[in-house]
Amino acid sequence: MFTDTDTPLRRLLLWQRGETPGPWSITLMPTDRCNLRCSMCWQRQYEIDPSRELPEDRLEHLVDEASALGVMQWNISGGGEPLCRGDFLLHLCRLIRARGMDGVLQTNATMLKDAHSEALAEIGWARIVASVDGPTAEINDAIRSPGSFDKATYALRRLAAIKRERNSLLPAVTWHSVITNTNIGMLDAMAALAHELGCDAFEVSSLTGDTDACRRLRAGLESNEQVEPSVRRAIVRAEALGIKHNLDAILPKPAAGSKEDHAARCASRDLSRAICFEPWLGVTINTDGRVQPCCLYWSDEAESIQNHSLEEVWLGPFMQRMRAQLAQGIGLPPCRQCLSPMLARNEAFRERLLLAQANGLQRIAAYAQKAVSGVRRHGWRRALQRTREWMRIGREW
Repeated sequence: MFTDTDTPLRRLLLWQRGETPGPWSITLMPTDRCNLRCSMCWQRQYEIDPSRELPEDRLEHLVDEASALGVMQWNISGGGEPLCRGDFLLHLCRLIRARGMDGVLQTNATMLKDAHSEALAEIGWARIVASVDGPTAEINDAIRSPGSFDKATYALRRLAAIKRERNSLLPAVTWHSVITNTNIGMLDAMAALAHELGCDAFEVSSLTGDTDACRRLRAGLESNEQVEPSVRRAIVRAEALGIKHNLDAILPKPAAGSKEDHAARCASRDLSRAICFEPWLGVTINTDGRVQPCCLYWSDEAESIQNHSLEEVWLGPFMQRMRAQLAQGIGLPPCRQCLSPMLARNEAFRERLLLAQANGLQRIAAYAQKAVSGVRRHGWRRALQRTREWMRIGREW
């Protein structure tokens, strides 16, 4: 069913035609254990129970199930810090690559050793996403934990050196930061440091938690007049350095239509009108095996791969209910707080779906309109870059 020409867009088109293709991607949270105590982390509200973790044999079988369903991408995340699962994590990465699937490892990088970097480079692991929340130890460590900045930046320097020694581009590296009122004015400095450390991408996301620490770190961001100038400086710096970024997502957006308007537009089977495409493209598997529609939404009603196969959960009532809700224009609670690479990806898919449904003349007109709009908004150079990225989106995360 799936070929070398398979893309996420093709999977969405199959869904729109009434078929039920397998997930394109899996986000796996292998553990809730972590070596840091970040001030905004959800773990400060709960007791961590390592006995809830999926056993090694179930995770090994999950890789086989995923391969059989046509999964192409894995995102090993947290939860906690994935490297807390020790050597088994590298074993899991090797299994994923041996089945022909690609992967991303999200890590705080403080436990990333030379042996990890060597192994991931050897198997052709696609990407590491390193979480660092400031350009200095003072800013980062106040959020993440004392000493974490020096450990993470050292590990990234060593990874870059190992890649040079091996003459390898993989794993590519993304610097990821959570936006707070302590680092919002330093985005350009973070982009510059990311480039210095060998990262080819700089991404940010919003702080979505509802703890006192989260509210304190978010305080004043919405009314801060320095946010937009800081973001624009960072965009200029990142693009001058040739770093991919999602900083545009922080800039003010035109007012959207009402929820009622969106629900009316979603009344048809036109999948392009869905609020988000994540439940059609992949799943997030929590530490205890429960399968959610995305990394921000957790529900006790979710079915678990502890007692179901991956295929049973993928096509089960919980995931189908999530799809139906989003297709009708009804967002999930975390949707309004989403600020991640998924936003740009969703909008690119939406445009591609609409174009795929149009006839030849409509497509030409749509491309022309998009080109003119892009040049007016971004200038020739940036518009051309965005067009190239947009044309490649079908094979990207």
